[in-house]
Amino acid sequence: MKKLSLLDQMFYKLDEAGVVSPIMQGAVVLDPGSAGHPLDADLLAAHIGARLQQIPLLRQKLVRAPLGLGDLRAVEDPEFDLANHVTRATLAEPGDQAALVAHLERFSVERLDLKKPLWRFEVVDGLADGKLALVSKLHHALFDGVGAVETLGSMYDSEPRSPEVPARVRRRRVREPSGLDLTVRALGTEVSRVFAGPRFVRRNALAMLGSTGRTLRDLVRGGIGLPEWINVSTTSLNVKVSRDRRVVAYRVFDLAEFKTLARSLGCKVNDLAMLLCSVALEHYFSGIGEALGSDLTAVMPINTREAKHGSAGNAVGVSMVNLHTSVPGLLERLRMIREDAQAAKDRVRPESGSHVDLDELMELVPPLLLDAMAAAAGRLLALDLPWDRWAIANALITNVPGPRENTYVAGARIEYSIPMIPMGDTMALAWGVTSFGDSLTIGLHGCGEAVRDPQLLIEGIDKAYAELLAGRGARLHDAQPA
Repeated sequence: MKKLSLLDQMFYKLDEAGVVSPIMQGAVVLDPGSAGHPLDADLLAAHIGARLQQIPLLRQKLVRAPLGLGDLRAVEDPEFDLANHVTRATLAEPGDQAALVAHLERFSVERLDLKKPLWRFEVVDGLADGKLALVSKLHHALFDGVGAVETLGSMYDSEPRSPEVPARVRRRRVREPSGLDLTVRALGTEVSRVFAGPRFVRRNALAMLGSTGRTLRDLVRGGIGLPEWINVSTTSLNVKVSRDRRVVAYRVFDLAEFKTLARSLGCKVNDLAMLLCSVALEHYFSGIGEALGSDLTAVMPINTREAKHGSAGNAVGVSMVNLHTSVPGLLERLRMIREDAQAAKDRVRPESGSHVDLDELMELVPPLLLDAMAAAAGRLLALDLPWDRWAIANALITNVPGPRENTYVAGARIEYSIPMIPMGDTMALAWGVTSFGDSLTIGLHGCGEAVRDPQLLIEGIDKAYAELLAGRGARLHDAQPA
């Protein structure tokens, strides 16, 4: 019985309390014609099942002791049935991009059963030109985006291979832990927390003093004030997010061209993607006639997995980045976004030295306190309050790079991916940037009751990208102030 980290438990409990729906979703579109052998949805579903049944994590569900005592633990589900987690669907005619988007929007609002293993895959046929899509739904309590790519890597091949079929596995007699087992473990963990607190203070005393000193130094140098993102310019996207309706839209780029453009501008791929999202938001609000009071701000999740071992669980920090939507020149805006994004990463990934181990600190928090906080947040959200005043950002933007080489599933090449990033309450739009092989996709996932016209956002991306391609000879340093 593996105990979940406090961050993993937080995602589960926030979902349980109805605060947010921390479900990572997305799709990849496959070309069966590249397989060199017949491949239909049934064969693809069987192949996916064969690969996934080899991952023990996916056979596990989350349990805890009676009366909500102790931590959530992952245990093997004695009733696990692969057929409940790998399903089939067919697109409505004509099977074009609009039909696929409509299907993804319906798929997005379907819930996961929190009492079962927290994932689902769906094989979709009926796409134009005989293409197939593989759609996924994965709970953040299992892993973050990078962890999902690593954990599910066995699904993919670097060269075409024939489809496999699930092995006939004799159903093992799995004994689910009893309430007494879980209670004993819960009490043991709470006792260990009592002794872990003083040990943590002794080991981290110097680091805590150093952190306090750096904070005081920064306050003296910069003056006492709140971070910029505290004063968020709220918009019509800063609303309580409904779980009943979603919008999805995306644009696929040639990855080589995208990288070449980024290099010509002297920036990273992620910086360029953030600029495109910034222009898309500006274009959207202009298109719906909504004036922006000041620069928009984005939440940017940052991978901290370098120091972690294994790929299950979450290893991610978050920071805020100013999107500088009030800056008219694209090169100047890109320069400012690049600098702010790098500063955000530096805050979340501090240089090695005397820093407090935040993971260890979080493990000292009793799970019952987290329960109380999630329940209070759930009750608070049920109230009719001006939720825009609680907004910490206008959108979320995250980058989850996939394999760099061409990737295959059951012999079929992945043509492109479609990210569907989870939103947060009071933040009704999330952007995802993903890559597979020679393609890169920028996709949006939003609350259908708040995002009035998702195509305006795609138009904004196209507009900015075309302008940058037309002027690719201008480098970023040309926009540096004198």
